[in-house]
Parts: sequence; structure tokens; C-alpha cells
Amino acid sequence: MVRPYTVTRGRTRPSDRHSIDLMSRVTALAAADAASAGVDHASAALLDLVRRGPRPVAELAA
Repeated sequence: MVRPYTVTRGRTRPSDRHSIDLMSRVTALAAADAASAGVDHASAALLDLVRRGPRPVAELAA
């Protein structure tokens, strides 16, 4: 199996089907525990932010 980014050298075109506007808001659906979910530190920090309330994608990307 060859990963797509290997063939394209990391360059891919954005999909029109699954576009997310930068002002779209992200929220956590359930109070999942990041430690028990086995996520890395960066993902746990993002989960903590959206658990407090909806956040725009642009804010999370900063």
C-alpha cells in the first residue's frame, strides 16, 4: 500500500465535497476524557478548548 502523500509529495487538491469554512464552529459532542481516548497533547488541548464551548475553525488553527 502506498500513501497518497507519498505519490503526490504531500501536494493534494482540496476536495469540494468536504470543505469547511474558516468561520465554521466546532464543538465537542460528549465530555470525552482525552487521556482515556489515547490522543496526543495537541489533540487533547484542542478537545479541551471545544469542550468549553463552540470555537471557530480559524481560532483552533491559530
